[in-house]
Amino acid sequence: MKLFILVIIICLSAQVAFSFPQYTLLSGNRCINCHFNVQGGALRNDLGWYSASDESLIKPEWIGLDSVFGAFKGNTLFNKKVFLGFDTRFIYNNNAYLVKYMGDQVKMFPMELTLYGGIKATDWLSANFGFNSSYFLQGSMYSLNLKQSWSASVEMQPDKEYPQLRMGYFQPSTGIRYEDHTNLVRQFIIPSKGMINRRPMVPIDYADWGAEINYYSEKWLQLTAGVHRSNNFAFQNGSIRFKQGSSFKYLDIIDSSKMAFLVKGVINEKLPDYKLNGMIGASLFSISDFWMANSFYGIGYGGIVSLLTEVCTSYKKDVQKTTNYALDLNIEASEGLVGIIGYQKGNTQIFGNAPLTADYAQWIFGVKAYLLPYIEFRPEYRLIKPGDMDSFSHYVLQFHIFY
Repeated sequence: MKLFILVIIICLSAQVAFSFPQYTLLSGNRCINCHFNVQGGALRNDLGWYSASDESLIKPEWIGLDSVFGAFKGNTLFNKKVFLGFDTRFIYNNNAYLVKYMGDQVKMFPMELTLYGGIKATDWLSANFGFNSSYFLQGSMYSLNLKQSWSASVEMQPDKEYPQLRMGYFQPSTGIRYEDHTNLVRQFIIPSKGMINRRPMVPIDYADWGAEINYYSEKWLQLTAGVHRSNNFAFQNGSIRFKQGSSFKYLDIIDSSKMAFLVKGVINEKLPDYKLNGMIGASLFSISDFWMANSFYGIGYGGIVSLLTEVCTSYKKDVQKTTNYALDLNIEASEGLVGIIGYQKGNTQIFGNAPLTADYAQWIFGVKAYLLPYIEFRPEYRLIKPGDMDSFSHYVLQFHIFY
């Protein structure tokens, strides 16, 4: 614990920026500046690759690897017409509580083994795809949480001053897209006898067929409107055991025959005289009598520190309501070291004749250490309070190799 506190103190001393949601608060850049899609995440463009190629705790030339890392000249081919990339994430979890109920497979498993590709056919037409092979591995986050293994979309934008049309099989642009797959904002707290469990409500790589119109010509404003099928979202959220009168029955949370509609707005503001960057936004995702609303706010100072918060509320008429929120503080280190302190809480209310309530909260203390270019190691210490049950703590180790 003393060593952990020492690392956090070291993080207070400097500044740097990497490709995670808080980056926009530190640099004032938007997600679209470094990624192929407006929401961020997945395939990086050439600027996104370049921003990650220089920063690390250990410089390759210090250990004789400059020729190895120097061989990587970028992620583009054919005069920046083709883009390539990947994300590989593993997690080690020593949570005895989860092992007791779910088995040893939760100790060490892959979260992501994804290959990306993109084509810039013309100035106004592009396409990109991603394929996560961890879907087929026993014990992976995919096999545990029923996520989708691939996504693909086509983007059309006649001119930078016009809106962009995106069509294909991809994730609706709800809320903030986090690089941490365990974030509680996207999860559903499950009330059960003798324990409280959780599962993804919006998995990190959830996708459905749909289309979105994105407007981001103004540097301070981003607007999105979209329509999607809801098949996979309905499958992911499943059904709930619900008491009506004297009998129990299972009700689907989402009607898969209905279309999903999305609206979203984000305002980014830069105040260079004060070294401040700010962001405020909200989204509404609705499917018949189900809706999910996200609001998020953040501020960054001088490329040194950022504070980001998000609240996610979902509601199924006469059935259930969820309220999740997350508060995330990042303290940047000058050469690949990022201290993180976070608090996340989720609440689920089940209505009906036998109402139930479930709470789950966690404090997260950790470090994002970029050991070498494209290699991240993230040790975390978590304090967890599941409802009225005894609190407990455990550590998590996340490994991320990307390009």
